Amino acid sequence: MLSRAAGSQVNQVQLAGESYKMFVQPLRLPVPIRPLTEDRSARGDAETTWFVAGFMPVSQFRALTMEISPNIVVGAIGLIVLGLLIMPLLKVR
Repeated sequence: MLSRAAGSQVNQVQLAGESYKMFVQPLRLPVPIRPLTEDRSARGDAETTWFVAGFMPVSQFRALTMEISPNIVVGAIGLIVLGLLIMPLLKVR
């Protein structure tokens, strides 16, 4: 499912009978995590890739993606108010 060369991924998984979105981000650590040898040098790879994952219920994900941004609402209200204030200057009938 996850490869070392992979970038960010989003997968849908089932946990305890519920659907979740799993967000995965690779994290490259330049610090060796293996034990040091007798001469205090690290064995193995100089860099290790870990994966950080987060889960969100699919229902919550859908609700958040369908939400209208508050910035858009404020902008739309601002444009309507501006239009109403400018109408007398344009002499629109």
